[in-house]
Amino acid sequence: MSIRPIGKRVLVTEKKVEEKRASGLIIPGNSDDRKIRYGRVAAVGTSVEEVEAGETVIFGSRSGREIEDRGEKYILLELDEVMAVVEGEK
Repeated sequence: MSIRPIGKRVLVTEKKVEEKRASGLIIPGNSDDRKIRYGRVAAVGTSVEEVEAGETVIFGSRSGREIEDRGEKYILLELDEVMAVVEGEK
């Protein structure tokens, strides 16, 4: 990877989550803007101590900026856009 965030920024790769309704209908991805998104932290900025590379984080559906590097898609988040770290999942 050639992208290194600076300051209080976090670079993540999004984890796609399917939603399954009680009727058995599967809705791919996030179908509602109010939903949250999950991502694996690829790199952290120079001023970030709260999260580490490899951790899974939760962020809002409209958070961050999507960027692409060498065919890989990433989301660059400000640290305050990260809502939580998913414990026990790397």
